[in-house]
Amino acid sequence: NEMTSRTNDGRYKCKCCKATYKHKGNLWRHLKEECGLQPSHQCQFCHYQSKRKDVMRKHLVLVHRII
Repeated sequence: NEMTSRTNDGRYKCKCCKATYKHKGNLWRHLKEECGLQPSHQCQFCHYQSKRKDVMRKHLVLVHRII
């Protein structure tokens, strides 16, 4: 794929933003849900924003203690 490459230590690298991932699936998720996109999830309790719903859920649990 022209959007990806491998680092010297075997990690998968995004050619757009240089983010690296150990697993190819994580890179594909990055390309689909994160790379070049604006955050689409806004915390209802603070100014935190996330591009991914699962990351927002983790923020709510860890920061605001909401389950």
